[in-house]
Amino acid sequence: MIEIDGEQHDEKDSKEHDYRRDQYLSNFHVTTVRITTNELNNRNQSYFQKITQIINLLELHKQVLQPYKEASTAFRLNDSKKAVAVMRWQLTILSMLESGKINLHDNECLTIQKYPRW
Repeated sequence: MIEIDGEQHDEKDSKEHDYRRDQYLSNFHVTTVRITTNELNNRNQSYFQKITQIINLLELHKQVLQPYKEASTAFRLNDSKKAVAVMRWQLTILSMLESGKINLHDNECLTIQKYPRW
């Protein structure tokens, strides 16, 4: 997961929340790479190290990610309504995971399937 962190992520409560979420996701082998807005704007050494880390993670998990890549070929990024819908689903799922309403270990609760193209 790639997170772009603004200044609010420097606050103690935000750092604790981010840490808890990152730890929770790591239980499911999800790595969070955090890029600060400062790193993004300045394109400093830390920024390029994180980009390299992301590239390496993508390469490492290429086989697992391939079905998602294939399913997304028909997805048009210029269609903002679809992009917003995808982001809302992602946020909903993450919130439900975080609150314990769903559990990735419960096979009946969450099933990811390949549906027809967008």
